[in-house]
Amino acid sequence: MTGVARDDDRLDLTADIETVTRFGRDYRLERQPVQSLAPDELRRAAPECRYVIFDGAGQAVLAGTARPAEDRRFTIDIGGKLAEGRYTLAAEIAVAANVMNAEIRRYEFAVP
Repeated sequence: MTGVARDDDRLDLTADIETVTRFGRDYRLERQPVQSLAPDELRRAAPECRYVIFDGAGQAVLAGTARPAEDRRFTIDIGGKLAEGRYTLAAEIAVAANVMNAEIRRYEFAVP
């Protein structure tokens, strides 16, 4: 996850993923933004954002998965699902359902 933006009732996440590039007999991992992937690469990688939102007491209050939208951002709809208070989002990007050594990022926000 490279960025989180809050837009009223949703959280928009951007991310980089690693893809395998082949050069003859050699392979190389390349990290690139999801926004820059070709449609066939995006389909093969099948990235999804897996997330959990915790309240101020550390209790999980919302969890789920988000797939990339048309603009290739992952959108989490929080409209009407959270009461007033402070929250922490914990999210990871799974590529082709692989979560081995995944980076889990945190983002704190408040609902007025």
